[in-house]
Amino acid sequence: IGPLVAERQAWVIALAMGMEGIPDRVEKRLSACERIMTYLTGLGVKSEQVLFDPLVLPIAVDTRQGLVTLKTIEQIKSRYPGTRVVMGLSNISYGLPKRKLVNRAFLLMAAYAGLDAVIVDPLDNKAMSLIKVADMLVGKDPSCRAYLRAYRKGNIVD
Repeated sequence: IGPLVAERQAWVIALAMGMEGIPDRVEKRLSACERIMTYLTGLGVKSEQVLFDPLVLPIAVDTRQGLVTLKTIEQIKSRYPGTRVVMGLSNISYGLPKRKLVNRAFLLMAAYAGLDAVIVDPLDNKAMSLIKVADMLVGKDPSCRAYLRAYRKGNIVD
């Protein structure tokens, strides 16, 4: 897929994993990211075209996985300037009660770690509100404009 991404100047979502599956440690995920970036930049793909998915595993299966994902996000943002980070939010809460609560808390933590985009339930109004709040709190919403605009439209719920 790399040559096609380079030829079309497309954006690409790159998973932080190798052929052996999803690593359970930060270092192995970053090693996969390094291989991917070396390959893509060698083809002429710009870092701004790459969205890394740090991969979220259920915390109910391994309680370290929340921190593994957050540290992976931080390291991707530090090591690969210009890249973006996107993740599926609901995997973190799989197998737990009150999943939306867990998802929302993790969303705020991931935003602080450097998350740029999230795959989220668009019908979860509280999560959608938290995205605006998180952007504001981490400095991605100059003068709180997007938050205030959403509030005036009635799109901020608590």
